[in-house]
Amino acid sequence: KAFATSVDLEAEEEFQKEKERMAERDDPTRQSAKEVKSVSGWGSWAGAGAPPPKKPRKLPPKLQAPMKKTENAPNRKDDGMGTVIINEKRLKKTSKFQLSEIPYPYKSREEYERALAGNLGQEWNTVQGAKEVTRPSVLVRAGKIIQPITKKAKGPKRGPAKF
Repeated sequence: KAFATSVDLEAEEEFQKEKERMAERDDPTRQSAKEVKSVSGWGSWAGAGAPPPKKPRKLPPKLQAPMKKTENAPNRKDDGMGTVIINEKRLKKTSKFQLSEIPYPYKSREEYERALAGNLGQEWNTVQGAKEVTRPSVLVRAGKIIQPITKKAKGPKRGPAKF
């Protein structure tokens, strides 16, 4: 960083602050301000001259609940990377394009991904292979009317167009 300017340093500091804010926002172990353990005034008398509330009695050790393990914040994928922010939230918009299970002819995820990774163009395949890979699954003559799939056709049915 021999030639770093003040603008570069400010941008880098701002990026680090943004990354820390995102990590804090996405941390599942943090407690929000809304989660208050007890409300003042509930369970005890309040007001001027009221005695201080009694402290809750402690149970003997053998009757106490087991100690909870302290949950450390899970490591983020971008912890070791200084110039990267990885969003780990599930995106609803992209979830409709993701498969829930592997399609039939494939046995594993790796096999399916390997099949998708292959290139389809004529530059990488033979002419016959490119035609076979890019061939449409349904062939219809140009100009032919395709009737939509419906339970019940509306109005009188008319025959197909004759060419």
